[in-house]
Amino acid sequence: MKFRNSNRRVPIPPRRVPPSSAVVYRHSHNQKVELKTIIFGFVGVVVCLSIGALILYFVLPRNNVNSITQLGETPSAAITVENNIVSTTSTSSVSMTPASSPTAVLMSPDIYQLQNYMLSLVNKDRDSSNVAALLWNNAAAQAGIAHANEMAKFGFVNHWNLDGFGPDSRFFQVKGSGCVQENVYGVKLSDSPSTQDEWLQVIDDAYHNLVIDLANRENILAPEHTHIGIGISYNPDTRWLAIDQELVTQQVVFESDSFSPDANGNIIITGKIQAENIQLKTINIFYESLPSSLSLSQLMTYREFRSPAKLIQEIPISQNTDGRFEANIKPGFDMPGLYHVRFIATISIGTQIEICANEIIFLRSD
Repeated sequence: MKFRNSNRRVPIPPRRVPPSSAVVYRHSHNQKVELKTIIFGFVGVVVCLSIGALILYFVLPRNNVNSITQLGETPSAAITVENNIVSTTSTSSVSMTPASSPTAVLMSPDIYQLQNYMLSLVNKDRDSSNVAALLWNNAAAQAGIAHANEMAKFGFVNHWNLDGFGPDSRFFQVKGSGCVQENVYGVKLSDSPSTQDEWLQVIDDAYHNLVIDLANRENILAPEHTHIGIGISYNPDTRWLAIDQELVTQQVVFESDSFSPDANGNIIITGKIQAENIQLKTINIFYESLPSSLSLSQLMTYREFRSPAKLIQEIPISQNTDGRFEANIKPGFDMPGLYHVRFIATISIGTQIEICANEIIFLRSD
């Protein structure tokens, strides 16, 4: 905007008497200076307000609604197990009873509460079938969370991940102990829920849709399972919800420091069976070639998990009366790949079960 020089003399037109309704502007030199002062002041205020707004925009924190909701990003302490309820070591406890609906609109689901709610649904079904409740397992939850995050991010449902690893290998990678079986589920929501009560209803629907599948329901009700970890992840950009249940059979406590072979290629395994009604039968060594990465198009085609590991050695084993055992195995690590050490046992009713499938020895070529 250009302003005229205030020192320039402006000709004063002949004075006329205006109508009574007209506004009279008197063109004196002092009044023009006051008018310019007002204009400059107004412009200055506008500029200051604009600068202040920009500062507030860049300085104040804003919610990132485009990020995928993940566990492990909250300030809560590590998850522990007390009376089959997932809780933290902080003073606040998490109840299995869904909380009342919050009045504020949620930007993302409370994943922690949703985990607790799904755990309660699982144990409710097990109780109805006269099966012992499952305890929470941190390693299983960690494996489930990682897989659920990947499924939610890329919008697929599969037991395999992009690196080509199945549930047993993924469980071993997070230092899990026990035999693991997995249920996976995914759905694209029509709308993003705006309250926690709506999210609880989504999880309720997802769980009941998941157990419609007979294989999933058998996994949940299997009496040999002792622990569970649940991963839940939601992508607000695509509205894709992914759920991963890691069901664990943990009946062996290992006393060995490592499953790595010694200088002679031998592995000495010692441990103890947890339950009296379990009788060890064999230790089986399985071999699996190194996994290859999978494409998204491959993962978009759902397939049931079938371990590609092949049996290469079967070693008879027995335990003492107190449940302790010791085994010296020499699997012959002559090929790069994954060597699975699996314990096969029978329970008192005569059913043969696999009680430890997580001990995997990675051998890579140089």
